[in-house]
Amino acid sequence: MKTNPIKKIISKEAVPETLKPKVLSSVKKVQLLMDLSDLFAFKSKEAFQDLLNFKKKDQKK
Repeated sequence: MKTNPIKKIISKEAVPETLKPKVLSSVKKVQLLMDLSDLFAFKSKEAFQDLLNFKKKDQKK
């Protein structure tokens, strides 16, 4: 089993307690941005394709 490289760098030092909330906050912000980009990038593509297909069907009538 490989050893953790972070433990090699910081073997005996403790991480400050104030760091954990900052990291979790940053992770939540990144997750929110990923969710928003997913919503607008991927879902809108499908919606536009459906809209274009609907217009094409109307033009055929």
